[in-house]
Amino acid sequence: MYDPDIQVARVEVPARVQEYFYERIRTGKDSLDQILSEVLYLERNRIKEEKLNKRVKSDIQFLRRLNKILNRGSEEEKKEIFEELVNRYLVEITGHFSKPVYKFATIVLPRAIGLMLNPLSIKKLIEDFPNLPSVENNIHISGEIDLLKSLYRKGTIILTPTHQSNLDSPIIGLAIYMMGFDPFLYGAGLNLFENPVFSFFMHNLGAYTVDRKKKNEVYHKTLREYAIFALERGYNMLFFPGGTRSRSGAVEKRLKKGLLGTGIKAYINNLLLKREKPDIFVVPLNMSYQLVLEAETLIDDYLKESGKSRYIIEDDESSKIEKMALFIAKLFSLDAQIYLRVGKAIDVFGNFVDDEGISYDQRGRRVNRVDYLTENGEIVLDDQRDRVYTDELGETILKEFKRNNIVLTNHLVSFVAFEIFRKYHRDIDLYKLVKIGVTYKGIPLRDLARSVDKLKSELVKMHENDQIFLSPEVLNYNALDIINDALRYGSIYHKNAFLYRVGDKIYSDDLAVLFYYHNRLDGYGLEQKV
Repeated sequence: MYDPDIQVARVEVPARVQEYFYERIRTGKDSLDQILSEVLYLERNRIKEEKLNKRVKSDIQFLRRLNKILNRGSEEEKKEIFEELVNRYLVEITGHFSKPVYKFATIVLPRAIGLMLNPLSIKKLIEDFPNLPSVENNIHISGEIDLLKSLYRKGTIILTPTHQSNLDSPIIGLAIYMMGFDPFLYGAGLNLFENPVFSFFMHNLGAYTVDRKKKNEVYHKTLREYAIFALERGYNMLFFPGGTRSRSGAVEKRLKKGLLGTGIKAYINNLLLKREKPDIFVVPLNMSYQLVLEAETLIDDYLKESGKSRYIIEDDESSKIEKMALFIAKLFSLDAQIYLRVGKAIDVFGNFVDDEGISYDQRGRRVNRVDYLTENGEIVLDDQRDRVYTDELGETILKEFKRNNIVLTNHLVSFVAFEIFRKYHRDIDLYKLVKIGVTYKGIPLRDLARSVDKLKSELVKMHENDQIFLSPEVLNYNALDIINDALRYGSIYHKNAFLYRVGDKIYSDDLAVLFYYHNRLDGYGLEQKV
């Protein structure tokens, strides 16, 4: 968001948040003491779990003042510190877009990542200089690209990607650039800004911060109103609707709908303000990597009982620059490919939209979007109704995620291998199996090839019926070539090889990580096909 708009946001957004809470106080639904007490209680609990740094020290000092005013302050002092709280949250949230940094990034980053992903010798690089390899050779974008470009000109886009890695944001940012769009605003976890590399680019490429540890309503309302404000101003946005990276490795099956619901609010406000281009279009985006930087930490968290309640991981591989460098260095020796697939566009009510911006319901009937919001010709505000529409939008996004899931060789082979290992150890519970990691019995290569070929045939039918998407390698390689391609990644980065060959047998030294990559095909009922 450009600086002039940030200045407007820092006036407009607090006014909206304050109006919302003061109306609740006026109608007796809440009191200022109750609102501030909830903030104080939840923030104190959050800080107990935080590492002490400059930001946390500042929070502690503010909370001490809040506590003092809450206990002995006047109503006017309580009102002043409430308004200071809202402004404090907004300053933390708001991003800063820098044109010079964006220009620098779009020139340097594609080639920098291209160097990382292409196996070129130093001699070859010197001979070809200044024509260095670019990431465009490794990022493959397919799907409804023309539809996205058409709707980009007609309204405001909310891009909703699947989420696997903290590397997703820069990769998507480059994909947006490659498709010819201006940068999108996006929310990034506050913990990512602790990484100086991520922090520099995110602060200057349109990222605003999202602190998922803040549970109080004042923070959430401020975050939502900022997102609504940005959409109203015509800023295209990127939300990860899953809320966090997939712990299991599977495509999202549930969504966090808080920020997703800002689309309908912005659309209503645009209509009331009679904006020239009021429409908000939601576009799902699937991503697939052969390797995921944080796979070990994510699957470990998924397998722990406590992982069910954890929402954010601060100490994973992406938080350590040396780990990230090692990951990229390993990929340097491979011609690693990254696949993105643009899904069908959806309106804020869950209907599909054509390239003219016209909505159609599930029966294929053309609908007038404004009719969803009006009674007797007037737009009616109804939060409960809007939550139902957001639920329907979420269900449509999940269907698109499942339909556009991109299957790579590693996913296919990992799925088959894990299912065979599971059959070898029928007497062991699934979660005990992946934790203990019984791997002494290898899979004969011919048996694995036979099962891969069988499952590939099933997946090809699904691909042809638009139920899933197969990468060119999966579509065009035979079973042995698919296995060999997958084996290139099985032992190159992770601490223990999750897939490798000895003689004519295939082994795994880390069934948990194998399970992670297996799960990309979870949810399709394919287990019995192996």
